[in-house]
Amino acid sequence: MEEFCSGLSGSAQTSSQLSCAAYVAGFRSGYNMNAWALPFEAVCWPDKADNVQLARVFLKWAAENPAKGHEDAASDLLSALSAAYPCPDK
Repeated sequence: MEEFCSGLSGSAQTSSQLSCAAYVAGFRSGYNMNAWALPFEAVCWPDKADNVQLARVFLKWAAENPAKGHEDAASDLLSALSAAYPCPDK
């Protein structure tokens, strides 16, 4: 995922960047549809974050955690977003 999201700045421009933003959109939709099945809420989405911004959050996390960026894309994206947007303890 890091490979096709790299170079993302401003809005998505290239087909790889559009693919990255589309992946994030699909991940977010899937997460929201299945959140009821999780034992806890891992990500508290910011109100106005768009998919390009969320992809940039992933890229920052991947750069800061090079040893962890070898899982599948969904696991890495969940790790990045839950670190950036944690939910308060209930």
